[in-house]
Amino acid sequence: MDSEADQLEQLLPLIRHVARRHTGDEPEDLAQVAAIGALKALRSYDPSSGVPLASYVAMKADYEIRHHVRDRGSLIRVSRADYEAGTRASISSLNQRAHTIASASWLSFAASRAALISRPSSSDVTGHDCSLFPGKA
Repeated sequence: MDSEADQLEQLLPLIRHVARRHTGDEPEDLAQVAAIGALKALRSYDPSSGVPLASYVAMKADYEIRHHVRDRGSLIRVSRADYEAGTRASISSLNQRAHTIASASWLSFAASRAALISRPSSSDVTGHDCSLFPGKA
């Protein structure tokens, strides 16, 4: 029977294939993590289970990468519902800020128009009404 090193050498194309399906880390690092999963698979494989060795190795390598990515993530795990609620709150906050900015812009515009209106109107000179809202008296 082949040694673990020989079996791992034969499984390298499969290990690289499993690693390429994942992103977020260097491909070489993910291949090493997948190789660790493959080694664990070789040590725990039971031929009497009826599962092909390649399928078992691919599954274990994939799980090892997923655990690696999960463990390297945030120290605090946030549930999807809480994450989505936070996203909605952020959007609401942005909308409020945008509304405030729009309101401030409108106030600035209205103030500048009011300053123009408080000066002697051009209607005194031209005979035309130059109010803030043309057409409304």
